[in-house]
Amino acid sequence: RGIPADVVSALLADRRIVPLLDGLDELDAEGPEKPERGLEAIRRLNAATPEEYPINAPIILTCRTFYFQRLEQFQLRDKELVIGLAGAGLLQLEPLNADQIAKFLDRNLRVEAKARWGKVLRALNTLQQPPVVNVLGLPWRLILAFSAYQNGGFPARLLPGDSKVAEAELLPQFLRMA
Repeated sequence: RGIPADVVSALLADRRIVPLLDGLDELDAEGPEKPERGLEAIRRLNAATPEEYPINAPIILTCRTFYFQRLEQFQLRDKELVIGLAGAGLLQLEPLNADQIAKFLDRNLRVEAKARWGKVLRALNTLQQPPVVNVLGLPWRLILAFSAYQNGGFPARLLPGDSKVAEAELLPQFLRMA
């Protein structure tokens, strides 16, 4: 089942698809202290022949910055010829600021939801760096909160800015909606 390998190879060579390896840092249960599976993935990508993967074909790999830096430290320790991912550029996402979060919410919340989000919106619009930015500054958490509180609930619970508490509250709501 699936797409035949020769079709995938042709699509890659023609740059009509771009593979995505999302969450490289999630391969290793022990985290960055023992990144064996992540190292093996990088080594295999670096060692791929043109028959396996076209030269200079794009690939998107995502992981936490600290984890990738740790992989590079292990590569240096092991005296590998290529450090990091051969020929790769780096794009590092920065957290959203209060203004960006407020604009997103203002543009996307329905009228009835804006009333429930009122305290959060006021904090975002009046304080330099309100604690709630610690929670909503990561795009995935902003979308999680937006989705979880779209049809009910109390987003003001996010105001203290405790990420762990917010995730514990948001994930179950999000999963109920899924």
